[in-house]
Amino acid sequence: LGRPRVDALCSLSGIFRDSFANVVELLDDALQRAAKAADEAPEQNFVRKHYLELLEEKEDEEAALSRIFSNAAGEFGSLVNERVVAGNWESDEELGETWASRNAFAFGRQQKGVQRSQVLD
Repeated sequence: LGRPRVDALCSLSGIFRDSFANVVELLDDALQRAAKAADEAPEQNFVRKHYLELLEEKEDEEAALSRIFSNAAGEFGSLVNERVVAGNWESDEELGETWASRNAFAFGRQQKGVQRSQVLD
């Protein structure tokens, strides 16, 4: 690449997640290949670096490989807009927590909405 490979977090809308499951699986395949690219030093591949760090923190392999997140299966929307419109929030942190709690479900070839909020922390 001539530069380090950056890590990525894919945040999918429920519509995209449900309409393009095949694309979600292809994205997951590509991200898993990057995480397991043993021929690349972690300093040159941040997907691999963070995958290895999560494994060291005792996360299971599927959790450590998780990079694609959305709402729980069958759910849609982060509810952040609804809270803003209703004035039902006091701080940016509350809105961030709302988004994170609604979008902490990992998707991919093997995962179909596994709650993985610890990976986002």
